[in-house]
Amino acid sequence: MIGPRVIRPDLDVDVPTFRDPRTFYDPRVFYDPRLQYDPRVQYGDYRPGYGYGQGGGGGQGNGGGGQYDELARAGLKPELPKPEAPPAFVLYVAAGEEGEPGKVYQLDENGRVLGWVNLPFTPSGIALHREKGLVVSLPRDGGRLMYIDDTGKTSTLVEKDKKLVHPVDVAVGAGSDTILAADNIADSLMATSTGGITPKEYRRFEGQKWHAQDMSIAITRDGHVIFGTDGDKGVYRYSGDASDSTGKPLLPEPGGVAADTKTLQWAATQNTKDICVFEGEVLMKTLRLPSGKSHYRNGLLSFSPAGSLCVVARDGQETVGEPWLLMYNIEEDKIRSLFPWQKETMTDFVVGPRMFWDRNSPNPYKSQF
Repeated sequence: MIGPRVIRPDLDVDVPTFRDPRTFYDPRVFYDPRLQYDPRVQYGDYRPGYGYGQGGGGGQGNGGGGQYDELARAGLKPELPKPEAPPAFVLYVAAGEEGEPGKVYQLDENGRVLGWVNLPFTPSGIALHREKGLVVSLPRDGGRLMYIDDTGKTSTLVEKDKKLVHPVDVAVGAGSDTILAADNIADSLMATSTGGITPKEYRRFEGQKWHAQDMSIAITRDGHVIFGTDGDKGVYRYSGDASDSTGKPLLPEPGGVAADTKTLQWAATQNTKDICVFEGEVLMKTLRLPSGKSHYRNGLLSFSPAGSLCVVARDGQETVGEPWLLMYNIEEDKIRSLFPWQKETMTDFVVGPRMFWDRNSPNPYKSQF
């Protein structure tokens, strides 16, 4: 006798539809559980000695060493504690070709693409907002600033504003909603917010020798603005009230800049191989790229978890070269090779926690056989 057919609601669930057709997300990508990855953990919360989360949790053992007693009776040795690992993180890469639509890719530390968001034009700069969103600058077609939230949805913050005509880089202060955009046609730094308020002038540069100078900006945790340029050549550190308008550069050469969201550290590239790490106005350390490597473009870099710094290098013998991402442990002077970039031209990148760009929840009772 054949019994009734039982339908299990948790089998062969239909693939959920995308919330936004411009957003692409691959739910099949997963992490090896041995990496102790928890997507709820923010990458900046890592503290050596505490592992993930806040540490000292409630525990899930049987209490009183009972599990070890059972192992002893079975003649087995207890496992040694697993070594602590830094929290997982992802890289957000802005990419595209001149005059064409662009993308922001989300990749793990091994270069596996976790998803991407399409943009109307190629972005030139990207910044993390409160560890839950991204701000990108698009200089084409009158200039615009766009926002990508933690679900992958895009929105326009500022578009074709007469005060912000060609934003080439963008920065967001740690724990702040203030956006600073660098305009290399108007030769100015303009301030706006994630609410899309009318841009206001933070600083203007007069008498620049270049029609479109290189610009790179970052905002430190204490509110200072770090600015690298080949106009008035050098890397500058401005106070938040713009009172030091005649200040001299801290570094003599132009370069890319980045700031840590958890400490007062910031870094800037110099020449073709150097990376200068500062705390406030004090130079802490100078790192160097490996032999045969040079900085990619004007120098792209971003702070990453557990006191490390990610940079992009190229073959020193090539004018452009294939970008290769490296990670420096600042304290231990160790270099880790991450992965090469082989897609559209990389214009900028930032490191942050993983955002799930499609979080539709499938109906557990919908099945097909």
